Amino acid sequence: MAFTMKDLLEFSSIKTYLDGSIGSKKQKIDGNLTLEQKIKTVNLSQVLRGVVVYFEYSKLFGNPSEIIAYYKENRDNDDKIAIMVKEINDFPNWVVSERKLSEKTAIYYSSHIRGFLTHNNIRLKFKNFNAKTEKKKTQNRLGITYEELKRFAEKVKEYINDFDLRLLIEFEHRTGLAFREVADLTFGLLRAKDYENNEYVLISDDREKSTIEYTNFISPDLKPYVLDYLKKHSDQPDEARIFSHLHPDPKRAYHLLDQKFNTAYLKCIKNHFPRYLKVKTAKGNMKKVFSLHSFRAVFKTACDIVRIIPEHRDMFIAHKSDKMTNYDLKSNALLEDYKIVEKELFGKKTQDNATIDQVFDILKELVSNKGKRMAIHKKYVEDQTRSLNTEIKAVLMLEQFKLQIKQDIKREIKTELKKEFSEIRQELKQFKAFSEYLQKVKSVV
Repeated sequence: MAFTMKDLLEFSSIKTYLDGSIGSKKQKIDGNLTLEQKIKTVNLSQVLRGVVVYFEYSKLFGNPSEIIAYYKENRDNDDKIAIMVKEINDFPNWVVSERKLSEKTAIYYSSHIRGFLTHNNIRLKFKNFNAKTEKKKTQNRLGITYEELKRFAEKVKEYINDFDLRLLIEFEHRTGLAFREVADLTFGLLRAKDYENNEYVLISDDREKSTIEYTNFISPDLKPYVLDYLKKHSDQPDEARIFSHLHPDPKRAYHLLDQKFNTAYLKCIKNHFPRYLKVKTAKGNMKKVFSLHSFRAVFKTACDIVRIIPEHRDMFIAHKSDKMTNYDLKSNALLEDYKIVEKELFGKKTQDNATIDQVFDILKELVSNKGKRMAIHKKYVEDQTRSLNTEIKAVLMLEQFKLQIKQDIKREIKTELKKEFSEIRQELKQFKAFSEYLQKVKSVV
């Protein structure tokens, strides 16, 4: 039987699921509303999408009540439960192969049916659907590494002038929080922070999507963006969310910001990462390999690169940790781990980078034409195979070239001066001879 979302609301097990999914944060909405009104208020219908699709797929169950009854009847029968688990494990594969939806959507739908079971006290272990996303597959085909994505995250900022977009990007890049968590911050919350007396300003809240708490920091480099933003929007009320002036609906606000990011993305890849232009959708349109959400992924990967303990990493980015631990939100250990991640992403330049910068500083002096400099720089950026030794040799060669030019100039000047001095000496000799001749004439007279 095919269901609509409205049909599903007739089942008590679905109502139990939705009541639980509203969560502690969303329980703050008016308690006098009906469940249907609550669902509409917090846009909870999205968590039913996977359940609707599941009943199109399922061969075991015709409706939600049959799942509950099957589990109660067979909870002690391992073979029967194994059949149920296998069908749910295979659900995301069906979504991808039969419905032709993305792997991300398949995981999303799978989480809905698992959530339905959990909120109805059916706690089973399922195999996670770990297939790589299309973006990840594309990145692998192009050989895009974490280091390159980290460099792209910094480079694309050079093409962003929009004030709102820049704040969002700096927040995502420097905290690892997703757009919705950043968009949920209010002007009042940010205004209440003590920026003057705290080098790293603590921020803590619930993640809107899962009500999981996060703890993070506004770093010294992020402070200026936040303070400038608060100054620019001083007319906004404390209860207003920081991007609500773009659009009251966060999804629409994100769409507007994403459009601006697309423009910056295209300029960046044309100038520095031209091979990204080869990535196309099935319809032949440009396909991004780095999105706004990728700033969060870069932060998370940096945590793993420097081996931040998973509990702290998950607390930074509002992921549910495998180990549920009570945290001291002002823990020095948490801040120290944040500083380690910050150094990995934005730390001082390595000797390699310093050498490369030295090469281009010399080029600026030697090559007067800006277009030529950009062409040389672009050629370097596209070629990832050049070793540091090559760069050192280039520096030495250019330095020698500079010295050679100076020596040649000195030599030419010296030659010219010698010639001038020689001519002056010659003229002085002639003048001296003429003076002696005049003296003789005077003596005779």
